[in-house]
Amino acid sequence: LALWQFRPMPADSRLAALLHRMPGNRAIAIAYAQILNQRGGRDAGQRAVEILRPLAADGGDDPTFQSTLGRAAEQAGDAIRAGEAYAQAAYLNGNPRRALLQLHTLKNRPDLDYYARTRIDARIAAITPEVLDMRKQGIQDMDAGPNEDRNLRQVLDSLR
Repeated sequence: LALWQFRPMPADSRLAALLHRMPGNRAIAIAYAQILNQRGGRDAGQRAVEILRPLAADGGDDPTFQSTLGRAAEQAGDAIRAGEAYAQAAYLNGNPRRALLQLHTLKNRPDLDYYARTRIDARIAAITPEVLDMRKQGIQDMDAGPNEDRNLRQVLDSLR
C-alpha cells in the first residue's frame, strides 16, 4: 500500500512543498495529481485540476498527463473536459480512431457550450484526415474493438 493511504496529510504537504519549490516540474505535478485521483472525491479532483492546469499548454503531447487530467476533471465534475482529455490520451497512445469516436460522442452532449463545441470540432477536424488515411491503408488502432469499425463508419458518414 502507498504511503498516502496511511498518512495522506504528510504526503500532501510534502508534495505541495515540492511543487511550490519547483512549480513547473511535470513529474511532481503528475505524481501529486495521481495521488489525489486515487483518493477520489470532488475536492481531490478539483485540487488535481488546479495542479495540472498550469502545465496543460505543454502537456498536449503526454498521454500520462492527459489521462491524469481526464481523471481529475471527471472527479471534479467536469465531464466535458474529462472527455476531451481522455480522447487526447487515446490519440497520443496510438488510437486516433478511438479518439475520434470519443470526440464525436462528446460533441453530441446537450450540455456543451459554444467554446467546448468549438474545441471539439477543431480536434475532430485535425484527427479526421489521419483516421481516413489509416482507413484507406487498412491500418487499425492498437486495441480496436469489434464494433469500432461500424461506429467509425457512422461517424465518418455523419461528417460528410
